[in-house]
Amino acid sequence: MKAWHDMTDSFIAEPRRLAEAIRAACLEAAADAYEDAGLQGLCAEGRWERALDGIRELDLAALAPTEAAAELPELISERLVLCVPAAADAERCARYAADNRSHLAPWEPERNDAYYTVEHWRAEVDRLTGAVCAGTGLSFILLDRANPRGPVLGRVTLSNIVRGPFQAANLGYSLDHLAEGRGLMHEALAALLDHAFGTLGLHRVMANYMPRNRRSARLLSRLGFVEEGLARSYLEIAGRWEDHVLTSLTSEAWQDTG
Repeated sequence: MKAWHDMTDSFIAEPRRLAEAIRAACLEAAADAYEDAGLQGLCAEGRWERALDGIRELDLAALAPTEAAAELPELISERLVLCVPAAADAERCARYAADNRSHLAPWEPERNDAYYTVEHWRAEVDRLTGAVCAGTGLSFILLDRANPRGPVLGRVTLSNIVRGPFQAANLGYSLDHLAEGRGLMHEALAALLDHAFGTLGLHRVMANYMPRNRRSARLLSRLGFVEEGLARSYLEIAGRWEDHVLTSLTSEAWQDTG
């Protein structure tokens, strides 16, 4: 651990490398020590310099590595591998975004041209890794289990993970236009929900969709999500404030689906 404590201040000027270092420290440090030091909140807020100071103050050498390691999760379903994107995935994440630009545009916030570049996705991968480390989010890319080195087939996310008495998160998802109609998103979300309610111990997952998005309505209904209301002008999508149907699924309801 001497190399960690001997890092120079110049390292702070390189946010991407710093994020990777914080991630590495998260994997090495015991999860309870990381949380007790208040580093989850600092990472979630992007306060990397303070987080770095806090990690330096941890007595990492005194922690048994076998007690600790919070590894990045990977989920396997019948046809898919769900993995947290790494730096090496930035190019295929950018390709997925570009290939599906017109397909996803009606359902997403407006994106500038930079969003579809490899440079953007390198930074985005760092941000997503930081959210996993902080315990505030979890993002997977969907890969063909028979060809995991192939293109990204879709994405599923849990964002705004809140602990305490709430124990909840927001669900998001998208699928490549060429992969629709095969049941892949249902399969991916079933695996993600098993992980959310099992490994993560969440009690509630929320998913919202625009009323005209009947495909999402059917998908969520099949998974057991229940409508809870309609939020007027809820999100700005494709340049317009759109109403959204609010739905949720609890751990008890998920267990009942078998």
